[in-house]
Amino acid sequence: MSGDSSAVEAPVIPTRVEPPVAPQNAWLEERQHLERQLIEQLKASFPQVIPNHARPLNGTVVEKRATDPGKPLRDVTDYELAGARTFDIPRGPEFIGERIAYGQRIRQVWSWATRGRRFRYNEWWATYSHYGYQHQSKCVACGDDDIWTNCDQPAQQRCRKCRWTSGACSDNPKVACATAYTRHQCRCESCRKWNTDAVRQRRARKRAKAKETCTSVLSRSNKVISTPELTTPVVLRTKNAGTRPEPETWTWLPIEARDHIARHAVFVHAHYAGKEAARRKCFCRKCKKHGFLREELSENWLCVQCDPNRRGLATGCAEYMNDTRDQLNIVT
Repeated sequence: MSGDSSAVEAPVIPTRVEPPVAPQNAWLEERQHLERQLIEQLKASFPQVIPNHARPLNGTVVEKRATDPGKPLRDVTDYELAGARTFDIPRGPEFIGERIAYGQRIRQVWSWATRGRRFRYNEWWATYSHYGYQHQSKCVACGDDDIWTNCDQPAQQRCRKCRWTSGACSDNPKVACATAYTRHQCRCESCRKWNTDAVRQRRARKRAKAKETCTSVLSRSNKVISTPELTTPVVLRTKNAGTRPEPETWTWLPIEARDHIARHAVFVHAHYAGKEAARRKCFCRKCKKHGFLREELSENWLCVQCDPNRRGLATGCAEYMNDTRDQLNIVT
């Protein structure tokens, strides 16, 4: 055998190229990108907008802080820092989760005036029914001008204190007696008086209801009570983009504000329409129709038209129980 075996070249093993890993806060980064675009539209419509912070918050990393000993430092944004200072969250390691949670939701508040009306906008509520916009009004009872109402509703005529039916707490006048007694365990004289009146009214309503349902009383130990008829429960449906009133119908706002919020709504709907279309990528195995969500198909991947009596992933909801009430088989 000729040749030296040591001169044989070793086979080249190709190195595996790992795919790029998306960051853990990809959704948050995408949301912040949408918020920045909406802020640019707001400044273009109303150049006189004023931020509630000296330096507007934009998600900039202001410092690095350690989470646990031996672990790398994590980035702290100005959102998290503003949330910790607003709600007085300590710096201890046991409060890191709370600081991060507030930092993901705290956003900049922008305010401006149009035709004698003051408005403000919060970026975090940009996808809600009011699109994050509120307008200011004045109380007709006490004259307080710090009443803020969501723009999808007319202005409040009375402030919160004037709308209280339980009165103000003696120890904390900023809180109603109902809230102070039930949530803050306040037992001052005014809160105890409210609780006494509330208990009396609740007992009176129960006695009135018992008289209506009790048809006759034969004896102390034998009472004939009428059984109310079973009615179909009301199905509560959440408001979506198709049912909620659009900004064009908010006639209680100035025309400039309505036009801007309408453009805001169109931009948000267009942004999330592509996301919804990307999620609807399932199809029925029988009719081959596309555009379904996974929960809209049965366990066998069939739509409602192909499997009307399905008991799939949508079981348990109120709509499914009402639609299949005649199919229930209860064994006693």
